[in-house]
Amino acid sequence: MKVYVANLNYSTVTESEVFELLSQYIDIRSAKIVRDADGRSKGFAFVELLHDQDIDAALELDGINFHDRRIRVQVAKDK
Repeated sequence: MKVYVANLNYSTVTESEVFELLSQYIDIRSAKIVRDADGRSKGFAFVELLHDQDIDAALELDGINFHDRRIRVQVAKDK
């Protein structure tokens, strides 16, 4: 299962920082920041959980402060 993490700081947040932050609370497989054609962050990421049962714990992270921004965490929707 994947979660959508939004409102990331465009210029300073890296995938490893997103991975490190969330892995303090839940087991995650990967964190991928979405980038534009020029390689710049679009300010959101998709995080893949190791265990589907961790979804509630992941959603509880909605609103935490990360790099001076309150991030949003939601269930990722399929395309």
